[in-house]
Amino acid sequence: MSTKHELTKLRVTKIDAARRQLETAITLWFHEADPVSIHTLACASFQLIYDINSQVGGSPMFPDRMAAVETSQARKQYLRKFLREAQNFFKHADKDAPQTFAFNTGQTDVVIFEGCQKYYEITHEDLPLMKLFTFYLRLRDPHMFEGGDPQKHIFDKPGIQRLKKFTKREFFQKVLASLSSYGTA
Repeated sequence: MSTKHELTKLRVTKIDAARRQLETAITLWFHEADPVSIHTLACASFQLIYDINSQVGGSPMFPDRMAAVETSQARKQYLRKFLREAQNFFKHADKDAPQTFAFNTGQTDVVIFEGCQKYYEITHEDLPLMKLFTFYLRLRDPHMFEGGDPQKHIFDKPGIQRLKKFTKREFFQKVLASLSSYGTA
């Protein structure tokens, strides 16, 4: 009997860590788990993807697109702070330990969506969980798509319209298998 304890080491790249965090956040989101945990995972993934995107010269991501439309430096700084406010509140307590935060849970949808889009742009991996999340948003929140959704016509079909009646959990359970096997969303 050995008393030696060997630690298992998992080799993980930055993009792999981002994918794992994002897929876990999506799974938790569909199961309506704790919004703070989901947001924290989504933001950790987003930051990795944001940094990788910057290094590979990808197109600007949400915080930079928002700041680009502003003319004043003060407004740009405010936007960046606002976009990271929840993320930082959930990670740090060095200056504001006794504080309370009013968290807008809708921010998480934007963080996950942008993470999914950029992850695909960087890796060209069409992953079922990310397709499922994007499909759900296209079906439920088409306003999130800049310039309208180019695939909007797909969502007018009666079979697709029935999917709107599913809860998030039902949508996850019933649609994920189809996306995994057919490869389209």
